[in-house]
Amino acid sequence: MADGWGAALQAGVNGYFRGAQMTEDAQDRKDEKAWRDEQRAAMRQQLQDQQAERTALKDAGRPIALVEGAGGAVKPPEMDNRDVGLPENAALPNQGLQQGGFIVAGKSFGDRGSAEAEVTRQNSPEAVNQRAVQAYRGLGQHDKAMALEQSTRAAELQNMQLADQRWKRDLGKAMRGGHAGLAQLATGSEAGAMAGMKVSVVPSADGKTVTYAALDKDGKASPIPGLPAFSNDQNGLVQAAWMLDQTITPEARMAHYTTEKNREEDRGDKKENRDETKRHNMAMEGLAGRKIDMRGAGGGGKAAGADGAEPFNPLGNFDVKKARAVAMEQASKAAENSAVSGKPMSPKEQAKIAQDVYQQMEDAASRENSNRHVQQTVSRELRTAGSNPAQYAASYDKAQKLGLTPEALDAWGFKPPGAAPGAKPSAPMAAAGRPVAPPAQAPIRQPVPQSPADDAGSRVDAARANLAALRSRPAPGLAAGQQAREAYAAQLDQARAAVAQAESEYQSALPPEATAAFVRPSR
Repeated sequence: MADGWGAALQAGVNGYFRGAQMTEDAQDRKDEKAWRDEQRAAMRQQLQDQQAERTALKDAGRPIALVEGAGGAVKPPEMDNRDVGLPENAALPNQGLQQGGFIVAGKSFGDRGSAEAEVTRQNSPEAVNQRAVQAYRGLGQHDKAMALEQSTRAAELQNMQLADQRWKRDLGKAMRGGHAGLAQLATGSEAGAMAGMKVSVVPSADGKTVTYAALDKDGKASPIPGLPAFSNDQNGLVQAAWMLDQTITPEARMAHYTTEKNREEDRGDKKENRDETKRHNMAMEGLAGRKIDMRGAGGGGKAAGADGAEPFNPLGNFDVKKARAVAMEQASKAAENSAVSGKPMSPKEQAKIAQDVYQQMEDAASRENSNRHVQQTVSRELRTAGSNPAQYAASYDKAQKLGLTPEALDAWGFKPPGAAPGAKPSAPMAAAGRPVAPPAQAPIRQPVPQSPADDAGSRVDAARANLAALRSRPAPGLAAGQQAREAYAAQLDQARAAVAQAESEYQSALPPEATAAFVRPSR
């Protein structure tokens, strides 16, 4: 009997503890679920904040464009689309619209020059950074806003100090030229109050004093208001230099030297383009550039452009404005990513990235155009010489002297002289295998008449150049998606088919004796 009561009591105790444990486990699961929900909510909010930050920074770095009003009229800042055509605006001149207006970043301008200057200012690294600071503040991330602002101010201060040092050096150098040197500095500075002013020194009748005057477009001198006459000695020179130094503010000095630096970079870019063109034309000398004659078996080439035609320019189709826009966009994106990671870029670093991207795009365009021009030029000349073994051998030899390997020429469809089945050797051979001297007279150069083969050959060049351009582009990666990869593969297939079709048409257009000089390239 006692054993029965003991077992029942034990079962009751065990049941109680099991129930308590189940209740505790249920509460733990409930707490765990609530914790996971909080974690998911926090993570979701973090992702939303990061997306909002990326969007805000992307908007801040987006290039500012000039908007010209339809029909030469734009809405003033105080109007929107709902205000246009309202009765209260109908009584206003031009219905309240601005004639001949332009809008840049919400600001209205009456002339294109001022609007384009504002576009340049709005797209400067300093303006982009300022918009990024405002974006951070709008998101409530004041720590990042302060960090970026401090970095921007430090860079501006450094640039201002460098501009001030350069101004002091230029001012000292100008003083060595006397009053005329100061006038020349004021004219060339284009800074502050001196912008657009041509300054001249007008001495007095006795030569003891000088007056600084501004010349108008007709060369008439008018004394600059506010400037006294200066003694024509060292004391007067020092006084004039001091007044000029006080007239040009530090901000104006920095703006002047920044503009001058941009001009120097533009001049450097143009010089580099000319040098690249010169290097390429030198490489093409004797290889039949646009107007180079290499049809002779032993003679040198005729310089490109000798008959007045423009020489080949490897950057002739390079879109400078588009390249700069792409470079600025990539630099802004890099600055955005750097700012998100807590390491904001200075304007100088951002400008360096933009310059590097622009240079890479320019180099790539130059290489691609140069390679395409070489291929088209060599192909044209070798095709023309295909029916003449001696002429073909001479042209093939000149192509190799330019650094083109037999493998490269074979890939373009041109075999070495004598390698094609049935092709005649470039020089007669003796029985012992020793070459016999060619005839003494030089081959007579004849003008090549236009033929269907020439047109077909041009189509071959264009098709091969298109295929080479597609292959030079990076293939879409996994991030681009399956559709982009399939589209790229389809473009390659179409380009290969176009090459095969063009080669087939060209082979059909060739005379029978010339077909042995060509072979379809392996792909």
